[in-house]
Amino acid sequence: MNKYPIIVMTMSLLFLAHTVEAQNFALQFDGSQDYVQVPYDSALYPSALTAECWFRTTGESGQQEPLIGNFDNSSSAYGIELDSRCGRCAVFYFQVGSTLYQTWPSGSLNDSNWHHVALVWDGGNLKGFVDGVSVTTIATSGGIGNGHNPFYVGRDLQGFFAPVAVDEVRISNVARYTTNFPPVTGFTVDSNTVAYWRFNTGTGTTAFDETGGHNGTL
Repeated sequence: MNKYPIIVMTMSLLFLAHTVEAQNFALQFDGSQDYVQVPYDSALYPSALTAECWFRTTGESGQQEPLIGNFDNSSSAYGIELDSRCGRCAVFYFQVGSTLYQTWPSGSLNDSNWHHVALVWDGGNLKGFVDGVSVTTIATSGGIGNGHNPFYVGRDLQGFFAPVAVDEVRISNVARYTTNFPPVTGFTVDSNTVAYWRFNTGTGTTAFDETGGHNGTL
């Protein structure tokens, strides 16, 4: 996914444009106060799950740098973060009540290139994919149907923020990936799409959900 910056200042966020489409943007977060918040909805806690996005690093803020999710380390939730303890590798979190499942795949992603990450849960196993390659699988027990947190991009409920650019965030109520796959740079809305934020507006303080049901606030 090749993106080059055409910088447009809106509030405290930057927007990056595709070279091939002038109105195709991504959100850049400063790592200290920028984020998108989507209100809680039970649909964001499905019985099977794929949470995915494209991102690239633009700076470094500390040990934990959340990309997407509703993780708070105390209740049922999920999320994908970068962690400096593994060279800013992608860490996949999945929590059922007080039981935390997390993965520590190897491989630094701190190279300013665009990467695709996907957290996939089929109801019994948690898988993590980086750039379409399966990097971890762990067995889980229980579901996340009793979660109650908002969904965030660029921060988490523990107060961590991420200096990254993020694009194409999609939540699905199905395990979309079971084996290695070629990531696509634009998704389609289908019957399993719970929410899909393309971040293509370029102005304003609303992150519009392509399904129409889960708009976020910048």
